[in-house]
Amino acid sequence: MKTNCEAFTPYTKLLLRLMLGVIFIYAGWGKINNIPMVEGMLTGLSIPFPAIMAWVLAIAELVCGALLVLGLWTCFATIPVMFSIAVAFFTLHLPKEGLMGMGSLYVALIFFSLLHISASGPGKISLDHKVLHKGNK
Repeated sequence: MKTNCEAFTPYTKLLLRLMLGVIFIYAGWGKINNIPMVEGMLTGLSIPFPAIMAWVLAIAELVCGALLVLGLWTCFATIPVMFSIAVAFFTLHLPKEGLMGMGSLYVALIFFSLLHISASGPGKISLDHKVLHKGNK
């Protein structure tokens, strides 16, 4: 028997995925529309190949964000954005603000939210669930 809390799990996972997806779609779209700024930021952080990485980052955030919203290939979609969040944490936020700065806390929250979705799955309200459980109706 499910507890009252477990009954809400499909909806909370959906809301978490939607919020994370929208964050990355918004960030990716902003980067695509201002690649020179992203390239300059990556250059300032001493990221190798900033011209290429600016596009990789922008496209990864946009595509992975959309996949999170859909709940499609969710476990794989979290990996590139978790990597980009970790890089942002260690190269930008931590040196600039320290561990308890709001930017550091924000990206840590996003990282661990992505980790939760990756480890526990996208939930029942997702395309992954629909595809994987097609024969188990």
